[in-house]
Amino acid sequence: MKYFLYARKSTDVEDKQVLSIEAQLVELHSLAKRDKLEIVEEFIEKRSAKTPGRPIFEEMLSRIERGDARGVVCWKIDRLSRNPVDSGRISWLLQRGVIQQIQTHDRTYLPQDNVLIMSVEFGMANEYIRQLSVNAARGLRQKARNGHYPSIAPIGYLNDPRTKTIVADRKKSKIVRAAFELYAQNGSRLEDISRFLFEHGVHTRPTKRWSDSGSRPLKKDQAKLILTNSFYYGHFRYAGEMYEGKHTPIIAKELFDKVQKSFGVAWQGAKVKEKSAGTLRSAQMRGVRLLHHGRSADEEKRPLVYILSLHKETRRVFATIRPRGNARYATLRVAIEIPLAARVGGGIRSYGYERRG
Repeated sequence: MKYFLYARKSTDVEDKQVLSIEAQLVELHSLAKRDKLEIVEEFIEKRSAKTPGRPIFEEMLSRIERGDARGVVCWKIDRLSRNPVDSGRISWLLQRGVIQQIQTHDRTYLPQDNVLIMSVEFGMANEYIRQLSVNAARGLRQKARNGHYPSIAPIGYLNDPRTKTIVADRKKSKIVRAAFELYAQNGSRLEDISRFLFEHGVHTRPTKRWSDSGSRPLKKDQAKLILTNSFYYGHFRYAGEMYEGKHTPIIAKELFDKVQKSFGVAWQGAKVKEKSAGTLRSAQMRGVRLLHHGRSADEEKRPLVYILSLHKETRRVFATIRPRGNARYATLRVAIEIPLAARVGGGIRSYGYERRG
């Protein structure tokens, strides 16, 4: 009978005590030689089994169903699956005789065996990974309460593997601080900040999917994420909560607040036109805050705002703004935060606008 050898090790903490891929291969080949099992091919996968969809595992099962092999050799049964979907498939293939034998280092699984034993072992593997996820999440929340950000350090900081804390990057922290100071002067756009960071060595990094995407200027959204990240003045948000960090702040809270103010200019009585139910309506808004991409426009030159769409849950409106009398500010796509409470009724009132006249 022909066998497939399957070796897997996850990069997650679930496999912290499991043998390495190389160690599994040595042990399994020794087992196959001892029991005279014919290994026709090896399938090696470095991926977690807590969710379905492992490509190498799927390929192995497809080939077993085609009849390329009738047995599987693996270190332990939890190497094959830690989720109920894949566990059910393996059990069903074994019961039908499509898989005639699963051989691990300590036991043999056959079609005529009591299915309860395998079901219990698969269930224990699944419960282990579930509890591991719960315990890991609890540990991360506690780490946040202790003032340590439980994730990857933002630009300007480094993760210290020795102390498992976040420390300031001596070089890039100064560049990030200079970027805050530059934007606080109200004379720069997000594109200018991206260019400034790029000229000083802060750029995108290649990813696994896009290996050629590195060493490029940050996008405007990425630059804005830096300028709106409270981590730089000593606080951070994690799992929806704000925590006071124990890391060294790069900037003062006053500088951070000044930058946030430069992102928006409050306009009183801005002229608004909205297309609603096939008709064009006009209204006056009170307490409207326009979030734009850079310089503050002259308050005397009220902008015309054309509503494009409204997100009712977050109460953010995406619109196009054309400031009057300023050719430099052509058409900007902005977001409008409406602080007024939602009003009952149709048309503009239901969006929180207050109509005048």
